[in-house]
Amino acid sequence: MKRSDRFGPVQQFAGTRERDAAAALARALEELREHQARLQQLIDYRDEYGRDMRLHGDTARDPAWLRNYQIFLSQLNAGIAQQQELIAERESRVRAARQAWEQATQRVQAMDGAVER
Repeated sequence: MKRSDRFGPVQQFAGTRERDAAAALARALEELREHQARLQQLIDYRDEYGRDMRLHGDTARDPAWLRNYQIFLSQLNAGIAQQQELIAERESRVRAARQAWEQATQRVQAMDGAVER
């Protein structure tokens, strides 16, 4: 049995690990994009809500309405902060997944080089 034939199963395993790592990276990137989109939606909603308040600010509003407005805005800002934390976590996951994929790719390239020799 030739040496390159003996490397076949190892080479296939390395290729499978690389594909798995690439899929994990793709999933991590998709999750990051989803969270970024949610954050943008929250920011857009907060900005729109604030614009509506400024446009209609001259109409008389009772103190209870203003208090409720402030509470809602506070909760919306807390949601934005939480979404930003989730994005930071997802960015960390993307970095880790990218590093794992790069390492798997290097192993495949090293294995390919060994088989060619």
